[in-house]
Amino acid sequence: MSQSHPYAIITAPSETATSDKGNITTTTHNWDGPIPLLEAKQTAIAALYDTTKITSIGADWGRLSATVAVTTVQTNPAPSEETIEIEWVELRQPIQSHPGFEDLTTTDIVLIVSAIKDGKALDTLDLLNPGDLTERLYKYLADGTTEYPIGVPVIRRTTTRASDITNGGAYTRDTPPLEISGYQYLKTADRRTKVGTDVTRVEEWTGSLIVDPFIYP
Repeated sequence: MSQSHPYAIITAPSETATSDKGNITTTTHNWDGPIPLLEAKQTAIAALYDTTKITSIGADWGRLSATVAVTTVQTNPAPSEETIEIEWVELRQPIQSHPGFEDLTTTDIVLIVSAIKDGKALDTLDLLNPGDLTERLYKYLADGTTEYPIGVPVIRRTTTRASDITNGGAYTRDTPPLEISGYQYLKTADRRTKVGTDVTRVEEWTGSLIVDPFIYP
C-alpha cells in the first residue's frame, strides 16, 4: 500500500516557460500535489488549456503541467521595414510647349500646326510675329519632330508590416515622404500585397511642374 504525502494539497501554480514566436506566446503552468487531486484539477481546467499532462514525481505525488498558446493581434504596428526610392522617368511634351518657344503667341502656334496638317507653306500664313522662332517651329513640325522628352521624378515608398490588407487610393494631389523642389505631386500608385501575416505596400508619387487645381483639387 502506498503512503500518502504528508501535505495532501495542491501547490500554487508556477510558470516555467514562456516562448515568443512571432505574435504567438506559449505559456506552461505547473501544479504539484497528490495525483488524485491533480486528476480532478486536470478535468476542471481541460477546457482552458491546449494540453494538460500529469507526471509522477514520487509516491502518490505528481506534477500537473498545462500549456496554452495565445496569438497577439497588433492593431497598429509600426512598419517593420521601409524603403524610399527616387527614379526619374521620361515624359514626352508637345514640341510647341518647349520653353524656347514661350515668346510665340498662341495664335501663331495654332496657325503653324494647322499649316503642317494642311500642307501649307510658312510664307502663306498671316502670322502675328514672324521670325526665327516661327521658322524653327515650322521646320521641327515639318521634319516630324512633334514631341521632346523631359524627366520627372517618381518617389516610391515600400513598407512591410503585419496587418490586414485594406483599400488604397491613387491619382489625387498628395505629398510624398521625400520631395524634390520645383515639382507638385500626384499619388499615382498604391499597391498592396499580403503574404502570410505581412502586407507589403508600394506607393508612388509622380512630380509635375504644374498640377491642374481644377482637375486635381
